[in-house]
Amino acid sequence: MPDNNITIKELLETWLEEYAKPNYKPTVYDVESTTVNKRIVPVIGKQRVQQIKPLTITRFYNDLSKKYSPDYVRHIHAILRKAFRLASKWEMISTNPIEKVEAPKLRKTEMKVWTMEQCMRFLNIAEGHVHYIVYSLAIHTGMRKGEVLGLRWKDIDWVGASANDPVDGQLDALSRDYHPRYQDGQFHPANLHWIDAHS
Repeated sequence: MPDNNITIKELLETWLEEYAKPNYKPTVYDVESTTVNKRIVPVIGKQRVQQIKPLTITRFYNDLSKKYSPDYVRHIHAILRKAFRLASKWEMISTNPIEKVEAPKLRKTEMKVWTMEQCMRFLNIAEGHVHYIVYSLAIHTGMRKGEVLGLRWKDIDWVGASANDPVDGQLDALSRDYHPRYQDGQFHPANLHWIDAHS
């Protein structure tokens, strides 16, 4: 039977302990726990789940949006949605107000990219830096941060001049005239000599 007296704080603590901790990696759990305890609980934690209205949650999101990015507020919304859905599944609550609340909309921003000259100037300045290979690989292949940091030597095809992306398994050529993540004419062709020279 649902507990009509349970607070949002108690609900989220149960979700963290019984679901998030056993199922999430420690680093992910720490992020979720910090978000719950620093951003959600201090504001609406004392309110009873069965008494909170969708409008209250919407106003909570609106207040957060004044300080934080839409992505971060959507992350908070995702936590509440997951916690409330599981609470409903566990029959801790009889109604789920989060289902009636829309996630904050993302703002569309125009992607800004460097020109070939800016890329080369940056690499010239960064020459000798401990992270130079990371910078150069990102610029020459268009790989994202996680893809570059996850790259292993065995992912590189020295004969075919390509790198097997450890994230999605796709091959990124290390020698080309154009990369789809950059605008036309804003990608500088690379080859394997630079990575061999700095390995």
